[in-house]
Amino acid sequence: MKKFTKNDKDIYIDRTSALDFEIEALKGRNVFTVDISFPSSKAYRDSAIGVFDTGASNTIISMKALYKNLTDKQYNILKNALVNNGTTKREFSSAKNNDKNSGDIEAFYCTLPSIKIPERDIKDFPFYMMDDRERSLILIGYDFISSCDTVQLRNGNMYFYNFDIGAMQNKMKGDNPLNLLSISI
Repeated sequence: MKKFTKNDKDIYIDRTSALDFEIEALKGRNVFTVDISFPSSKAYRDSAIGVFDTGASNTIISMKALYKNLTDKQYNILKNALVNNGTTKREFSSAKNNDKNSGDIEAFYCTLPSIKIPERDIKDFPFYMMDDRERSLILIGYDFISSCDTVQLRNGNMYFYNFDIGAMQNKMKGDNPLNLLSISI
């Protein structure tokens, strides 16, 4: 059991029954990162770093962040599956995007059967796959953050608990996700 105080009330959390984890702020900044482990696959990276971003409406993972050594042939198979399987597509705008010629970010609604944030299994994890092989980017968006209870600790770290995957899935605007493990690349 862990004890926290939030709004002058004591909160007790049983670590064995809920997804809960503590993340540290980057030194001197109010930026939080977390290690994310992907399902075991020869195509996927073992893990990557995700950044918590309350300005991102949805969780976004770029192709480069998820896939290691994605060849042109594999990219074409993946892109074909994303475009031709009725997968929901969205355009996201970046608040930091100052280049007027770069436009919106194209992303497709996908799921992974499981991921680990950090070392806690999350089944049927929904996210938007960003069509980008150049940037390794994972933004943990408001859809995830608002599906947890949080406590900011005295040391500046954040503690996440009571994660509700159903709440996150309900917040996703896509109605037709593509399970990435259904694609052989």
